[in-house]
Parts: sequence; C-alpha cells; structure tokens
Amino acid sequence: MIILSDSGPQDLNGTLGVNKPYKDIAEQLFENGIASFRFHKRSYYYMDKIDFEKITANEDIIEDAISAITYFYDSEIYHFEKIFLLGHGAGGYFLPQIFQQAKQTTGLSIDGLIYMAANASRFEDLIVTQAELQFNNVPQYISEDEVTEIKNVRDIIKNLTLESNYASSQLFGLSVPYYINLKEYEPTDI
Repeated sequence: MIILSDSGPQDLNGTLGVNKPYKDIAEQLFENGIASFRFHKRSYYYMDKIDFEKITANEDIIEDAISAITYFYDSEIYHFEKIFLLGHGAGGYFLPQIFQQAKQTTGLSIDGLIYMAANASRFEDLIVTQAELQFNNVPQYISEDEVTEIKNVRDIIKNLTLESNYASSQLFGLSVPYYINLKEYEPTDI
C-alpha cells in the first residue's frame, strides 16, 4: 500500500498537531500483515528550495508516486505482487491521473485505488463549497464578505492563463502553473 498525502507540504506521517494519521494507518496495516510506504512530499522536505510559484501537481505528488510504484515493482528486495494506492484528499484527487500515467509510462498496473476523503471537483470549487457550508452552519467562523472574496478568487482561478500575474498566496496557496496544469484534468473522466 502506497499512501499519498493531502495538499500542501506534508511529512510522511501527515502530522497535524499531535495527530499522525498516515503513521496510524501504516501501523494498523502492518498489524494486519500489509506492508505500506509513505513519504515526505517534496513541498515539505525541500520547502526552502522549492519555488512555490512554479510548482505543479507533477512535482508536488504525481512524479514521486510513480517513482514509488516503479521502485516496488522493480525491486528484488521489496517486490510485491500487488500494489494498492491510498490517496487522502488531494492525493485521492490525483489517483486516476497517477494510475493512468503509471500504466502509460511504465506499463505497470495498479491493483487497486483507495480514496480517503478525496474530492472529485476542482480545488477552487471545493474551497467555495467548504466556505459556504461553514457560513451556513457555523457563521461565527466565516463572514458573508469572506465567502464572497473566496468566490472572487475562484473566478480569477477559472480565468487564469500562463501570462496571469498572481502569487500563490492570492490563489489559495497554489501557483498559476499548478492551476493551468489542472485545467484539462477531470478525475472522473479517467
């Protein structure tokens, strides 16, 4: 089982405060006789060296996932007959693309995909949905003006071009190339 993390810089355990969900999953898998592999995302491990204004999903997660798949298929020491991918959040969002690219570039087949709290809609739409739900259910945490601003940013993202001049901090933390790279990607189409 290869565990793929959610969006943003994530260590191999998915650490958030005292919680380490990927470590917990790996330990439970081990106790049930299932080997697992998890890794620091580049955006975590090389945080000081990465240009977050140029990174795309390929560098953020896809290339490393395919490298891990290839490693375990090619390794004489750690060769497994079956390989499953578990994708959490954004890791799950990219599972169809990882599956397709692994098959096309290496000829390797994945035995199963496990989606954990993965979205099927675009990131910018998901953030609007989350903001609206929060406003409607716990309005003390977000104002109507903030929801409107989030919708405005979503609209900017939908109209980005390579010539657009926005910092990732203005676009929910992702770069212009990241969004451009995703414009044609629909995980439910693969």
